[in-house]
Amino acid sequence: MVTPILAERGGRWYERDYATLHLGVQGDFRAATKAHAAFLIDDYNMTLERLRGAGIEIRPDDSIAGTTRSYVDDPVGNRIELVDAATGR
Repeated sequence: MVTPILAERGGRWYERDYATLHLGVQGDFRAATKAHAAFLIDDYNMTLERLRGAGIEIRPDDSIAGTTRSYVDDPVGNRIELVDAATGR
C-alpha cells in the first residue's frame, strides 16, 4: 500500500495482489544496464509471449543450469531479469 509520505516522493506506483513496485527517476538519470531488478514469474511463457507481442526484445540467458530466465529492457533502458518461478529461486 502506498502511504502519503511515500507518495510525496513522486515516481510511479504499481500494485497488484501482494506486490507493490515503485519506480522513480532522477534528473541526472542513466539507465542501469548491469545492475537490475529481477522478478519471479509464475506464468513465464505467457509473459514472454505478451512482451514479444508488444514488440519487446527478449534476451534468453541459460548461464545458470536448471534456471529459465531472460532479460528485457524497460522503456528507458534499464535491464530487468525475468525468472521462471517453476525453475529458479
